[in-house]
Amino acid sequence: MTGQVEVTNTNQTPHLQEHVPQGFNPKILLLDLTITTSGIGNPVITWRDVRFEKNITKDQYSSVDILWNGEGVGHAEVETVQ
Repeated sequence: MTGQVEVTNTNQTPHLQEHVPQGFNPKILLLDLTITTSGIGNPVITWRDVRFEKNITKDQYSSVDILWNGEGVGHAEVETVQ
């Protein structure tokens, strides 16, 4: 899973990790979006890349939901590569 996240400071970095516990539907992978801050930055609104990797089996997931503070903020369908 790759994407971009809008942040409000140049010292902010977005991260994706598996939500614990996963939801009741095992075909939907839930990921938590978090933002870490380090060092001195500048208050500039910008887009930062974010990535999550996991080995999965064919048809293991049909979609991915992104959560921010427990609320859904993104959704993507999983594409099967032939």
